[in-house]
Amino acid sequence: MIKIEELTLILTQAGVTDSKVKKAIIQEAEKLEADKKADKEAESGPKAKNRFVICVRGDDKLKEVLQAGYIMKVPENSDNNTILERIQKSSAEQNNSGKRKKKVNINKYSEFFAYSKRKHTKAADLQPITKEVVEVIVLPSEDIDFGK
Repeated sequence: MIKIEELTLILTQAGVTDSKVKKAIIQEAEKLEADKKADKEAESGPKAKNRFVICVRGDDKLKEVLQAGYIMKVPENSDNNTILERIQKSSAEQNNSGKRKKKVNINKYSEFFAYSKRKHTKAADLQPITKEVVEVIVLPSEDIDFGK
């Protein structure tokens, strides 16, 4: 692919002195370049979005219980038994805050993950990573058959 600066230099070396001719040629080259770029983008299609999946090791009974979940980041030294209480505290703080453009009250755990704001979860040492529900897959065992 030839750059516009190189094209201008080539036209000057070839003896094209009329600036209108140079301008017309450069505009045509830019149009061709834009058309190629548009064709390339049309061929590639829309980019596929990624999704999160949680893999849990366990037996088939877990498949009935675990179907979906959310991913949350908490400090390493935090107590897992207090996470639900901290979610409730953070949600209540956000519900009671006066300065919000969109007034969405958090009444369910799914709403907490979808609508919680970092300034309210930070005080409770919580950080939701996913806003949408995540699929859970149950792995039958630790062993993987690699086709030996």
